[in-house]
Amino acid sequence: MKAVVCRSPGELVVEDRPAPSTPPPGWALVAVSHVGICGTDYHIFEGKHPFLAYPRIMGHEASGTVIEAGE
Repeated sequence: MKAVVCRSPGELVVEDRPAPSTPPPGWALVAVSHVGICGTDYHIFEGKHPFLAYPRIMGHEASGTVIEAGE
């Protein structure tokens, strides 16, 4: 799968990432179709978010279809 990764402030790259495995109980595997980029992501890109480490996968407002649920 593809991910937009902020490796450091001002540096975005598209990377191939391994697909997740079977979800554990209480979790779900979601095929993401859309992701929103918000002010938090912009602050991460600018290096102005104080509570995280790099590299960081961008986009935390997602929508999609549940394809598998953990038992």
